[in-house]
Amino acid sequence: MKIKIIFNSSYPLGKVSTNRTHQIALGLIKAGASVEIIITQPTEKFNEAKNFFTSGEFENVKYKYISKRTLRYKNRMLNWIFDYYSHLLLIFKLLFTKEKFEYIIVIGPSVDFRVFLPLVAKLRNIKILLEINEFPFVGKRQSISTKLKTSFFLKFIIPQFNGFLVISENLKKLILSYKSNKSEVLKVPILALPVNKISTKISRPIEDNYMFHAGSLFESKDGIIDVFEAYAKSISSLNLPLKFILTGSLTSSPHHIEIQNIIDKYKLNDNVLFTGFLSEKELENYLKFASVAIINKKQTKQNIFCFATKITDYIKFNVPIITTNIGEVIYFFKDNKNAFIAEVDSVKSLAEKLIQVVNNQKKSTDVALAAKKLIHSDFNTIIQGRNIYDFLKKF
Repeated sequence: MKIKIIFNSSYPLGKVSTNRTHQIALGLIKAGASVEIIITQPTEKFNEAKNFFTSGEFENVKYKYISKRTLRYKNRMLNWIFDYYSHLLLIFKLLFTKEKFEYIIVIGPSVDFRVFLPLVAKLRNIKILLEINEFPFVGKRQSISTKLKTSFFLKFIIPQFNGFLVISENLKKLILSYKSNKSEVLKVPILALPVNKISTKISRPIEDNYMFHAGSLFESKDGIIDVFEAYAKSISSLNLPLKFILTGSLTSSPHHIEIQNIIDKYKLNDNVLFTGFLSEKELENYLKFASVAIINKKQTKQNIFCFATKITDYIKFNVPIITTNIGEVIYFFKDNKNAFIAEVDSVKSLAEKLIQVVNNQKKSTDVALAAKKLIHSDFNTIIQGRNIYDFLKKF
């Protein structure tokens, strides 16, 4: 089985979409498939570039930038032109390559090229699948133009694909409403490989116990303002000191003034630390010693249809998680069993759960260990890779 994964973001180093794409590719390879990731356009900005090789192999996954360039131009118009050139080059090479392959899995390219790729697949007599991990265009400003794009995508593009990999039950229901009668849908949840043993030789990033946040600093997505309020209001009731460490920088958040006001109001300057960018090894080091994490998903369309991939980062390192019953969480997590479930949009409930986690270490450890079992079952890259492999064989 030979598969081309078409991807439009950074690789092999990147954000959560990069890791999900890598895990899907890795799982398929473990199942016996031959996989290559093709990146559709340059992805790296000069001042923050992480990927410099235009082709190679990362953890047994082959990849290449179709345009043989990773760095973006400084001129916006040049980038626009080169992106279109790269996508057209991709279509040309998929059509006329002499290489034999049976499947295309599309992850991310724009609506324009998701129109053309199914046509390419038909002309090559191969099967094409679309991976969807959030409600279409949910991150865009919901203008009339965006609503028209969403409607066009669902009604006219979705029916052109042979199959779909979706991250949540709600996305599955959505796609079932628009797909063709001949196509199939497979739910593939968040993915991770188990960590067999956590090294104890690495020193703690800081001596104090700390709550860790590796998600976004957006209120609509991760309820970050409520998390700060809950942390501030719980401190006096904790049996031991607890710092709050967050990745990234405060100024990168659109809510940085509100967050700084909370820090100043509760005199938290000595308690809160923003790490800036962390390498993968640095991030894992912080995760290994974290006491708790809050994933405060609010009642938004984005959260209802997606599934927080950061969950696997926490639970595979035995970090107890506090979250809300929004979206896909309800199918995998139960309060006081393998997570601590807070009420939605409730600072009081978040604070109460944080006090419960910190003040009852044995219970928190048991809950964290129960959550980790999901890495060996439902969220396991190897198991899900085999499921995708078997799913592809249906076509």
